[in-house]
Amino acid sequence: MSKVFSLLIDAHYQTSPDDIQRLLDAPESICFIMFQNNRVLGVAQVNQEGGLKLSGLAPAITQGQRRVKGHLVAQNIANLYNDEAFCTMRQWRIGRIAIHPHLQQMGLGSELIAFIKQQAIKHQTDLLTTAFGCNSALLKFWQLADFELIKLSNKVEVSSGEHSCICVYSLHQDAQHTVNNLTKEFTNELQFQIDKAWKTMPSTLLADILRYIDEHNSVSQTDIVKQYCEGFRNLDSSQRVIRNHIFANAKELNKLTDSEQGILVACILQKQVICSSI
Repeated sequence: MSKVFSLLIDAHYQTSPDDIQRLLDAPESICFIMFQNNRVLGVAQVNQEGGLKLSGLAPAITQGQRRVKGHLVAQNIANLYNDEAFCTMRQWRIGRIAIHPHLQQMGLGSELIAFIKQQAIKHQTDLLTTAFGCNSALLKFWQLADFELIKLSNKVEVSSGEHSCICVYSLHQDAQHTVNNLTKEFTNELQFQIDKAWKTMPSTLLADILRYIDEHNSVSQTDIVKQYCEGFRNLDSSQRVIRNHIFANAKELNKLTDSEQGILVACILQKQVICSSI
């Protein structure tokens, strides 16, 4: 156990000695350990959330009238999107995951998550979830594991210096329907907040987020975008349409350089001062 906890301490700044007791005693906590020849290669701490334990409290939690200990994602998302059913879905939240420093970037983390997915299905779980300080490297890791982003905090967390985010992975078709609805709600919130709460977020990180959001339903007026690009329209008369076009075709950002993506997101979406130089 000392080797397991040592990995968690090295990987997570918020790990404290009290976590040893929770890791050993908490009935809702599951610890997955990857090892070879008695050598600990990686570890993941999973917390069981939602389900029948919250069924009687789901209406009050969704309406913001109650908040019980634990169940971080189940309560947060149910309240944020007024989704009572989400509160009672059986969830495994991957709270901490760590790979030995000498063995990182070798795919072991992905293997560990794949194993957790298999075990979650065997235990009739609906969703896997995770919450972390959002940066490009972590976002890419979870999105490569097919987790979908459904929440981004409006404020930077004091402890991490980053916006926190929540990602989910559905384990069956009915759960995927719920996730699809949540990603659409998040897309709408992203469009509304991108030049407000997230105006000062690094534009390159926002570009990474945009590439993975659900495709927007709005019809893009490509003629106006083309006219602006060819110099026949000014930015003031085109910005709304260009903004909608970016959201509707976010995956096309991959065709631009990192610098071009940053300028586009900062200028058009975040409405930063850089717009004055165009």
